[in-house]
Amino acid sequence: MKVVMRPNQNAPGNLDSFVQGVLNFKATKSDPRDPNSPSVYDAFVTAHLGTVHIQPDGRDFNDAHNGPAFFPWHRVFLLALEEWLQFATGNPLLGLPYWDWSVDQSQAPYPQPSWPFTDYYLGGDGSSDPRVLGKVTDGQFAYDARKDGDPKKWVLNVRTGEEPTPWLKRQFKAAHLSLPTPADVQAALSATPFDVDPYDSSSTSGFRNRAEGFIPFGMHNLVHVYVSGSMVPMTSPNDPVFFLHHCFVDKLWADWQRLHLDQARYLPTQGARQGHNLGDYMSPWNTQQQKIRPVDVLDHRKLGYRYDTEDYLLPGEELYIGQWIWSADKKHYILYGDQERVLWLAQTSGDRKTLWQSDTTNQPPGRLYMREDGNLVIYHIDAPGPQGKGNPYEPNPIWQSNTPGHPGGFLRVVTSPPPNDDKGFLVLYEPGGRNYYWYRPD
Repeated sequence: MKVVMRPNQNAPGNLDSFVQGVLNFKATKSDPRDPNSPSVYDAFVTAHLGTVHIQPDGRDFNDAHNGPAFFPWHRVFLLALEEWLQFATGNPLLGLPYWDWSVDQSQAPYPQPSWPFTDYYLGGDGSSDPRVLGKVTDGQFAYDARKDGDPKKWVLNVRTGEEPTPWLKRQFKAAHLSLPTPADVQAALSATPFDVDPYDSSSTSGFRNRAEGFIPFGMHNLVHVYVSGSMVPMTSPNDPVFFLHHCFVDKLWADWQRLHLDQARYLPTQGARQGHNLGDYMSPWNTQQQKIRPVDVLDHRKLGYRYDTEDYLLPGEELYIGQWIWSADKKHYILYGDQERVLWLAQTSGDRKTLWQSDTTNQPPGRLYMREDGNLVIYHIDAPGPQGKGNPYEPNPIWQSNTPGHPGGFLRVVTSPPPNDDKGFLVLYEPGGRNYYWYRPD
């Protein structure tokens, strides 16, 4: 099974692919047969704007916010955009990058190490000129011609009364002086259960409302307000940083589920407003053509993606050239690729010392496959995979651990606890993760 890796956007090359993909489908019509149809990108902005419905009594009804479906709705939204990015760039393995804003506190000359608002990528803060207050004038998403000479303009075609001008706006710190901190993240990840009655913005506890940002005001909501400008109204996807931000929010949900396996279930099954219960169809994915419920998107790995901080590979999943797996403490990692096409286990700090490598030097590109029978295998990239009952796996792998007979086994990258001097290991575990049956280095 192909598993797309979603990386931190500060890893080299990730923002390049994201920016070019976004620019491509900003210029692509959602219906090629209709020259008046909105661009693919603008259709995403419209979909997000359309989640708010004004009720006869004047109250807002929100399909995607202020309730338990906040996480699953945006998960589906991000998946759709990721698929378009893969199409636009011609790279089916492209993962949507995330922005870890919790590490980006006030450091001179700008926050480090993950700040995406540079004049080469997203552009920076908006203008302080009162005549064009907040107007973004640099980066790839400026309204005016870009510094590289490309005449394309980033025009806000989908706007509300809150955005009278067609250019992207940002006003860092205008409404709040700081981003959420690592301590804020840990507080949210520690909150249980997933959500509590009345399952809206007034819920006084639970992971969802703490992470969405109503108890207290912070987290997801705070990032929108910190960036301000175009990130404030419901047309906030007009600013491409919306997707980097929400990708990290989705990562928080995945991290929370892993930390609370005993109570990671989605709540409620009933009692929330329509569209927010476990089995409700979420708008706009509630038509005859497409029906999606929160229950359908609870497991992100089954949806075909993982985050680069997840330290394991499950049965049936694959690792491709240029992808990696870190240990949970980020002290060690495996990387498949480079010019020699080997599987590396290495340290992340110091001289990045190689601890072990597969004996596959100068082999063609392949894919690392955690087979369902417990064997870790590198197949040729064009090998078709499982063939049927008589021959379930390709007979001539590039490399293998030679460990069939352990159905359900999975791979982890681990750092050994003291007194083993923080050594790194690539380990195959039996189901449940208590016992191992193979490891390297010996």
